[in-house]
Amino acid sequence: MKIIDVHTHVFPDNLAHKVMGNLQKANAPYKPFTDGTIRGLLASMDEAGITSSFILNIATKPEQIAAIIKWTRSICSDRIISLGSIHPDSISWQKDIDDLRKNGIKGIKFQPMYQKFAIDEKRMLPIYEYIAASKMFVIFHSGEDIAFPGNTQSSVDRIGNILKEVPRLKIIAAHFGGWRSWPAVLEHLCGKDVFLETSFIHEVDETLRHKIFSSHDRRRFLFGSDSPWGSQKMQVEFIKNLSEIDGSFKDGVFYENVNFLLNSLNE
Repeated sequence: MKIIDVHTHVFPDNLAHKVMGNLQKANAPYKPFTDGTIRGLLASMDEAGITSSFILNIATKPEQIAAIIKWTRSICSDRIISLGSIHPDSISWQKDIDDLRKNGIKGIKFQPMYQKFAIDEKRMLPIYEYIAASKMFVIFHSGEDIAFPGNTQSSVDRIGNILKEVPRLKIIAAHFGGWRSWPAVLEHLCGKDVFLETSFIHEVDETLRHKIFSSHDRRRFLFGSDSPWGSQKMQVEFIKNLSEIDGSFKDGVFYENVNFLLNSLNE
């Protein structure tokens, strides 16, 4: 069985130790399952039986974008599929998106807390429109973030607002639609044209999890682990052992729905 993980993070070898140390402080009590390097991720993928992983990059400053694009190009392989990053404060965001597209990058990750913007800010709408016109998708950190208690910049209802404002934008909402915000996922996202990525699904109440599965298009669930903060092996086994979805549903989550997403970019 092919398995694609649409939500992982790695860092350049010369930065991984420092970055992981800083993130470990911010994400406590969650502890990493890899060392944050590509080598560590590949070992994790082998253990979990994962075919390929999407790498999610985050530019926390506009001046980081060029370096991220360069590194993104250098790490891509059959097993490593890197997504891009832009920053809302970049004065050249159109060119940044063009550069990603020219290099074959299909998606862009946004983490509003680290990038200091709210998902549904009006200034973001032209950026989202341009991404959609470029036949690319976005993946948002969605819901709460343990490093930013009380912050609502990534709240699930804000993603719901963007679905109305920019209906042709293809969106992946991370953490089963919104970390620790799953009742809001049921209210604002289920039944809409949005993809829900499964990382931390094991934290969702079983009854609520079943409601989300049964209230949303089965083609719009994607497997994700949030490695290194989630164990790829544990997340794979959790999905495999779910009783509320059948085998064909699981095949979609693990692999087939990624193709559905990519094909939808051309609609």
